[in-house]
Order: sequence, then C-alpha cells, then structure tokens
Amino acid sequence: MNPYFLLYLKFLLTSTNQHGVHSPFVYAYVTQCLYKRAIVKGSKSIQVFQKSRTYFKAERVKWFGEEERLNKISEVGKGIFSVQHPPFDLVFISRDTQHEVKGFLSDTRNIRNHTMVLIEGIYTSKVNRLLWERAKEIPDVRVSIDMFHCGVLFFRKEQVKEHFKIRI
Repeated sequence: MNPYFLLYLKFLLTSTNQHGVHSPFVYAYVTQCLYKRAIVKGSKSIQVFQKSRTYFKAERVKWFGEEERLNKISEVGKGIFSVQHPPFDLVFISRDTQHEVKGFLSDTRNIRNHTMVLIEGIYTSKVNRLLWERAKEIPDVRVSIDMFHCGVLFFRKEQVKEHFKIRI
C-alpha cells in the first residue's frame, strides 16, 4: 500500500475541523480564512497562501521557491512582491527549498510577533516530515497548524504553545 496514502489516512483520523479548536486566534483563522470560499487556483498550499495573505493583509512577503511559480501565482491573484529585507509578515517555503532555510526560522530578525510561515509539502518525504517536526520545536514558534498538504507556523508571544491538525 502507498505510504503517502497511509500518512493521509492517519492524518484524517487524528485531525479535526473548527469544532475541535479551542484557541480563539486559530478558530478565527480557520473559519474566516481557511474555510472561506475564494477563487484561488493552484494547489492546496497555494490556496492557503493566497487566502492567508489576504486575511492577514501581509505586505512583506518572502518566497522561497521557483520564481516562475511565483509569477504564475501573481497573475492569478493580486501581485506578490517577494521582499528581501526582514522582518516578514508572510513566508512561503516550497517543498523543494526546505533544506535551504534551516537557520532562517531561528533568526529573530526575520520574523515579527504576527509573522506566518507556510511550509509546503510537509508529508511528501521523510526529510520534509523531519524538517516540519524540527520547525515546530523552535522555541519562538507558538502555534503550528498541520493541514497535511502544508503546515503553518505562528510566533505569537501572547499565545500558549499549541499544535493543531486541521482538515481543509
């Protein structure tokens, strides 16, 4: 049997929807952003990225991935400008560049209290799963949301450290 399918099945059995969320911040994010209908083309990760960018009104975006893919996304939605100078409001880390950004998340100059980091393809390989687990353990990461297709991290100092698995 396909191991990716087994991982997805396990995710479905251990995840929840908005009704299993006890954090007001995460509940609002799930119900007002992730579950909101929007005309966004692309993979689930790209949909989460675009919806989150709009929801959080992110202006300072850092993109780790293929520039060609970024340009395609820019044509679909509002233009995305990958800012080179920190701190960032929203960071997208593609599945192919996760190994390149090891120290990025630990460098406090790159993030703000409200920074969101989206990591694509957290279950696509053993290496990506390990990187996701390590990213969740970074001391400044307070909220992590596993959505199977991608994961997001928040650095909200006012929040208790929590991990969620949400079906989207």
